[in-house]
Amino acid sequence: MKFFTVNKESRVLEPIMLKNSRGKLRKPNGKPLDYVIGDEDPDFNDFVSKCLDWNPETRLSPDEALKHVWVLKGLPPQVLIHHQKMHNISTPELPPSVKVVRDEFILEQ
Repeated sequence: MKFFTVNKESRVLEPIMLKNSRGKLRKPNGKPLDYVIGDEDPDFNDFVSKCLDWNPETRLSPDEALKHVWVLKGLPPQVLIHHQKMHNISTPELPPSVKVVRDEFILEQ
């Protein structure tokens, strides 16, 4: 089954609108993401919205996703240090809150 069609004028992929089992038409971005997944963590919502971007040009790449603030702040400090080395993330690139936790861990060692 096809889920997308090519717009003849703009040559852009557009979702095919289908009805669910109850006959209700669901459209992309029909509800705000914050409403669907909650708004407890704005960084998580930002991560999910960038991963679900329809446009592959602006969607997060896997490498960008691994460098997103939500991923970084969820890592334990010792894993973060390894993660930085594996993905070439310099310390100045880290979000301030992540940098503080990392620096405190290094001082304790």
